[in-house]
Amino acid sequence: MANCTNLGFAGSNVPLPDLLTTTDNLTCFVSGYTQAANKLTLSIYATGNTSPVATISGSGVAQPMSTASFQIQPNQSYYAVASSSGGQTPQVLTAYDTLSYGTTSYVGSYTLCAEDTPNGGDCDFNDCVVNINWTLYAG
Repeated sequence: MANCTNLGFAGSNVPLPDLLTTTDNLTCFVSGYTQAANKLTLSIYATGNTSPVATISGSGVAQPMSTASFQIQPNQSYYAVASSSGGQTPQVLTAYDTLSYGTTSYVGSYTLCAEDTPNGGDCDFNDCVVNINWTLYAG
């Protein structure tokens, strides 16, 4: 059996350091799915808040996000928490990319992929996939 606990972040606190704004609120659009046999939940939090700004939870079949968008607040930090009914803390891989010109970033995108059973599982990181996108030109 595979052990992928050395990949990515433990799901108890996955930092999202590039999800930020320094001037105005930005609208984030969130999409994703879960498909794990265990019930898997992935939530996005603003640091210091106890209520998530976006959550996805499900098992067995593809489940949609319960929140389609949220506002990034100026000078606020964000992180993700992943939990599983399987008794293990999921591992989460993250990737961030931005579209910039000069000193201005116009679009940013995070992708988070979770493995619900990092110790003894298949390490395929497809049990939950979440995309977070923002743009300066949200209408």
